[in-house]
Amino acid sequence: MRTILIKMIILALTVYSVVISVNYFVDPANLYHEGTVTKLVDCLNDGKNVKIPANIDEGVFQEKRIATMTWNPETVIIGSSHVMYMPFDDGSMVYNAGMSGAYLGDYYALTGLLQYYDKMPKKIIIGVDPWTFMRGSLDGKHPSLHRYAEYMKKNIDGSQDTYYGGNYIDDKLKELISLSYFQSSIAYARKNLFKAEDDVETVSDDQIGDDVKIIVDGRRVPSVKNFLTQKEIDEEILKLLNKGTMYQMGTGFKEVQHDNIADFEKLLQYLQANGVEVSIYLPVWHPKIYSFFCESEAFSGVKKIEDTIRKIGYGYQIPVHGGYDPRDCGITENDFMDYLHLKPEKMKENYELILDSK
Repeated sequence: MRTILIKMIILALTVYSVVISVNYFVDPANLYHEGTVTKLVDCLNDGKNVKIPANIDEGVFQEKRIATMTWNPETVIIGSSHVMYMPFDDGSMVYNAGMSGAYLGDYYALTGLLQYYDKMPKKIIIGVDPWTFMRGSLDGKHPSLHRYAEYMKKNIDGSQDTYYGGNYIDDKLKELISLSYFQSSIAYARKNLFKAEDDVETVSDDQIGDDVKIIVDGRRVPSVKNFLTQKEIDEEILKLLNKGTMYQMGTGFKEVQHDNIADFEKLLQYLQANGVEVSIYLPVWHPKIYSFFCESEAFSGVKKIEDTIRKIGYGYQIPVHGGYDPRDCGITENDFMDYLHLKPEKMKENYELILDSK
């Protein structure tokens, strides 16, 4: 029995040594090797648009970019990928700081980051998704920025509570032994066996093409591969609806998270008190998905979030752009590039819409 146990321990150690080695050295998301992110930021700061070389740690990217900016943006857009691709030009110097799946804690982190490096703009546009308040002000999706959320929290209310629902080092260690990250590493290695580790390519244009790009103002430009056919989008939606789950919302929520809403209001109050003009954007949803929200009690919180945000906007005299309901926004199924994202030109059109208060 003892011999079998020892053999099992040796086998487990051997397997995990392989997993750790592959995850560390292949590192498809550049969690342990920030050279790619540094080169990416250097190119952007030199005024060059770039191809996104691989999945990157978006928090590290935002920190390095904002910390080393040689210009002060006048307008900053924060939110999830629902704002990340949005072309925006109001005549000011714009920086798009959208990050995938952003929660309230990521809003705190990004505003804290802007303030820490003295890059606070005159105006901030905040994209608010239904899932925004499912995590607190110190529990964003991007752990590499959590310390900036703490910094902003203390600026706002002097809180000494340093709990933020995660630790950047702990999260990196978890990925180091993660079997799912190992699978991603193997898949990445097969596709990029002969590719230089820190290869960053610049591009001369900001048009949709074969590669996903980041342009100088921070906006992502999708590739042609990101544009799905109506059939492919319908198939994606059907899979989600059959499971009863939705991106970042899991199996849904019924009630508004009032404590997190209160922290959002504190952030708005702080920004306004410091002379920052604020606008809110409610990104529209695909008609079939929004119909599902309306019909499902499990997702009844989506409509409540929109109603709550509109009341907040009214109370603080903040314009609320867009709306979750595609019927209100004049948006059809043909306006989406996948089940979650509008085509970029439609994002700007949706943002420019301001509905009457409901």
